[in-house]
Amino acid sequence: FAQRSPYTKNADTPFIPASTTKLFTAALGLKELGPDFRFETRVEWKPVTKAIVRGLTLLASGDPTLGTMLDTGRIASWARRMREMGVRRIEGPIRFASLDPRWETSSLPPGLDNSDYTQCYGAQARAWSFANQCSAYWITSPTHGVWDSAGVQTPVIVDLKRDRFTRLEVRAIGEPAERFEITGTWSKRRKKAIPIFLPLNDPKELILKQFQGALAQQGIIYKPNSVAAAPKDALTVSFADFSPKLKDVLVPMLKKSDNLFADAVFKAVGAREYPKEPDLLTSGQ
Repeated sequence: FAQRSPYTKNADTPFIPASTTKLFTAALGLKELGPDFRFETRVEWKPVTKAIVRGLTLLASGDPTLGTMLDTGRIASWARRMREMGVRRIEGPIRFASLDPRWETSSLPPGLDNSDYTQCYGAQARAWSFANQCSAYWITSPTHGVWDSAGVQTPVIVDLKRDRFTRLEVRAIGEPAERFEITGTWSKRRKKAIPIFLPLNDPKELILKQFQGALAQQGIIYKPNSVAAAPKDALTVSFADFSPKLKDVLVPMLKKSDNLFADAVFKAVGAREYPKEPDLLTSGQ
């Protein structure tokens, strides 16, 4: 005992960082990025005519605030901006991309296990984030369920046995959670659906649904299957949209101990300071 400190336990074992660790992430972000830093999202296309465009692409850089309390209707503002620039019709599918391709990769941090990836706090910051990467999934029967948010594409397998009580076990399949499996028991007397909250690691379809609705409200026609081509010499038209300032992002991050916000800030520092590192987890570290 004399040779081992009584204040040391599992010193070399990685665990999920405690909430106070976010203070260091916040300080790092303020120091390296500055309090006025903003995450950028860009909208670009090729004009067929002034009113008709093709190759509409949405490019992101890890903004964690879309669909959260800090979002002031920015997806709707993209459609309004396009309307103001004369766009009336979009030909071909809308594509999603990243301003830095490293935001599209997934490097799992040490210390997390499968159970962490079935919780919303286990969702990772990627190029595209929406609504804190979290949505309710309603289990409606021993074999069926439905996502609360229209547009979520993550598959969920429900396989429950009828019993006296309801007990649920959730397992994530793939890295990160590409799909979920829910097993356990379903009470024979249960008539109401059960909501559970699951992480979303690819919310692009959800964002697309929101954007399509905003385009329709602006009277912009979207024809994803059209084959009209832009002139070969057509120049790319684009505009940029920005998140709230970092100093404003850090407030809910620290007050609510928001893992997704912290992960995005951590990776944004790595993206700027270490552009040659292969992934943003390594860059941030």
